[in-house]
Amino acid sequence: MKSSRPTTYPHPGAVLPPAQGGLGLIGFLATAVPVIWLGLGGVELAHWMQLRQSLSLILMDAARVGATRSIVWKISRMAALRPMTLSN
Repeated sequence: MKSSRPTTYPHPGAVLPPAQGGLGLIGFLATAVPVIWLGLGGVELAHWMQLRQSLSLILMDAARVGATRSIVWKISRMAALRPMTLSN
C-alpha cells in the first residue's frame, strides 16, 4: 500500500542535483563586498566632512583673532600718538 503523503527528499533511488559548486559563496561576496565598501566609504566621508568643518572653524577663529588684534593694535597706536598730536 502506497502512502498518500509525499516521500521526504531524498528518497531511495532519487537522483540528486549536482552540487552548486560554491555559488552561495559567490552570491554572498557579490553582495557583501559592495555593502562593505559603501559602509567604509560612508565612514570616510563622515571623517572628511568633520575635518572640513574643523578646519573651517579654525580658520574662522584665526581670522577673527587677527582682525581683533589688528583693531586693538590700531586703537592702542592711535591712543599712544594722540598726546603727541595734541601737544603740537
